Amino acid sequence: MRSSLIKWVDDSVIRAAAAAVNRLDHPDAAYAEAMALLSSNTLFPEITESIEPISIDHKGDFQFRSQARSSYPPNETVHGRFYGDVSQLATKPCVILLHGWNDQFGYRYRFPWMGRRMAKKGLHSVRLTLPYHFDRYVQGRDFICGDIVSTIEAVGQAVTDIRTLISMLKAAGVEKIGIWGASLGALLSGLVMTRDSRLNCGVLAVPVTDLEHAIDNLGFCQPIKRSLNGRRLPLTAFDLMHQTPQLSPENILVVAGKYDQFSPLEIIRDLARKWNVKNLWELEHGHITSLMMPRNSFRICRWLEDKLVKGR
Repeated sequence: MRSSLIKWVDDSVIRAAAAAVNRLDHPDAAYAEAMALLSSNTLFPEITESIEPISIDHKGDFQFRSQARSSYPPNETVHGRFYGDVSQLATKPCVILLHGWNDQFGYRYRFPWMGRRMAKKGLHSVRLTLPYHFDRYVQGRDFICGDIVSTIEAVGQAVTDIRTLISMLKAAGVEKIGIWGASLGALLSGLVMTRDSRLNCGVLAVPVTDLEHAIDNLGFCQPIKRSLNGRRLPLTAFDLMHQTPQLSPENILVVAGKYDQFSPLEIIRDLARKWNVKNLWELEHGHITSLMMPRNSFRICRWLEDKLVKGR
C-alpha cells in the first residue's frame, strides 16, 4: 500500500508537469542545428582563467554573467544565494546546491533550510539558480521544452555556470568545495564531476541519468519526443554512463528511490556500478518523497560534514 501511494505521488507530479510543459511545444525545432551543437566544441566551453572572486551582498545574494551562449537576456544573468558567514568565506568549505527542474519546494525551502543547518556545522553553501528558472525565467521558455536546441543549450549553460561558480569560490580563497544536486540538479552535478577536478565531494540525489529513457517515458519530455519525430539524438555527452568522474568513488554519494518513477532504481544502480561508487543509498521512497523527507536531507548534510569538515 505504501509503495503504491509513493508511486502515485510521482505519477501525479509527472502528469502535472506534462500538462504545463506541453504548452511550450515547438514542433519545428531545428534537428540539424541540434546535431551540430551536440558535436561541437562550444557546448561545454572552457572557463576563463581570470575570474573575479565571488561578490556577495549583505543579504547573501550574488549574481554574475553567464559565460555560455543564451538567446534571452534575462537568462544571461546567473543568480545565487549564500548561506553562512560572508566574512569567513575563505576559511570554511562550501557546498554548491542545485535544485531540480521547476523545483519550487527545493529552491525556496529545502535548500535554504539545509543551508542554514550546514552553516551551524561549519559548512558554507551557495544555492545556484539554473537556466530558465525563477530569477532567470523567460516568458514562454523552459529548461525542458520542445525546442531541442534551447534545451541542449540550457544543459551546456548550466554546466558552464556551475564551473564558473567553482572558479569564483576558488578565487575567493575557498579550499574545499562540494556539490549537492537533486533530480535535474543531480544530472548537472554529475556532468560537472566528470569535467572538473576541483570538487572534493559530490551528492547525486535521485539523478535523472538516462535521458533516452526520460524522453521515451516521461510525460513532460513528450514535446522533445514530438520535435524529434522518430529521430534520435546522440546524447552521450549528457549520459553519465558514458562519462568518468574526476572524483574518487569514496567521495561520491548517490541517493536512489526504490519506487522512483522518474529515474528507475536499476538505472541508478547501473551508474553506481559503472562509477564504482562506494556510497549508494536505496531509500524506501519514490522520486518526490525522497526529496521531500527532511530526514533524508539531514543524512546528506551529515555525509557532507563528514567529508568536508571532519575529513572522513
